[in-house]
Amino acid sequence: MAPTARFRAPLLAQALVLGLLTGCATDPSDRLAEGPWSGPDVLLVVGPDSSLVYLPCRFGVVREPIALDGERRFSVPVVLVFRGGVAPAGPALLLAPDRLDGRLRGSMMELTVTTAGPDFPATYRLFHRSGPPPAPCP
Repeated sequence: MAPTARFRAPLLAQALVLGLLTGCATDPSDRLAEGPWSGPDVLLVVGPDSSLVYLPCRFGVVREPIALDGERRFSVPVVLVFRGGVAPAGPALLLAPDRLDGRLRGSMMELTVTTAGPDFPATYRLFHRSGPPPAPCP
């Protein structure tokens, strides 16, 4: 057996695995559709590499593309900041990671926001269209 033939099969297998791993992350159909997703009291503006979310008394940044799994679900970390109102305090605020979990059901997205606070986790229904931003904080 020639020396190059001995290395060809492992290299082909490595290339195949690498292609599968990187192909899943770069296929645009595996990502949440870009643009505004809105519903009552929530606006999610999806970009190619990051997204913004506006909630009652909070806004946040997702610092990665929002990839969908085979069941059209996603789960991404989000950095949420208060924009008014009363902020929760105590150890729960420091220990609880902020997270967005979503699932597409036809043209509707069910979005669950998990963060510290008395009103969370909260679930919203969003549609891929423009809409008004959430109302200002009291």
